[in-house]
Amino acid sequence: LTCPDPESIVGKKRAHEFICLYLSLFQTIARETDIDKDIIEQTRTAFTEGGIKVATEVMPLEVVDLLAAAGTPAECQKRIDEYRASGVDLPILIALGDSIDLAINSLR
Repeated sequence: LTCPDPESIVGKKRAHEFICLYLSLFQTIARETDIDKDIIEQTRTAFTEGGIKVATEVMPLEVVDLLAAAGTPAECQKRIDEYRASGVDLPILIALGDSIDLAINSLR
């Protein structure tokens, strides 16, 4: 998952919404993360009762740095490089929203 944007917070907030959605809807994915199980349950409840905006108020924004390459193109590239350094030979990136052109043109 990647979401580069010239403004770091814009990319991170887009990724945050996507992550909250996935962790709310897909319990098997959520179970495999290192995120506190209570936070995941609170996020799932917030999503069910109030939608994605409410869920993002529960799930800390810091999860983005654990589960995605989001932020400025340089931040995204750094995260991709960290994946490679940990042994990932071929990172598969899914670009969110309108970030695909920036991802294609700035990430390697």
